[in-house]
Amino acid sequence: MTSERDRELTGTARRDFEQLDEHTRDRIVTNLEEIITDERRDPYRSDDG
Repeated sequence: MTSERDRELTGTARRDFEQLDEHTRDRIVTNLEEIITDERRDPYRSDDG
């Protein structure tokens, strides 16, 4: 799965992630991409208008 955003994992996290099966890795990446692209996470968005 390719994304415009760069990901950087620590060595331990990278090894753990690489040991997961492809389906599980894809699910994790998809969920993380949903989180980081969610409008509610925009730190510059103002709810005041």
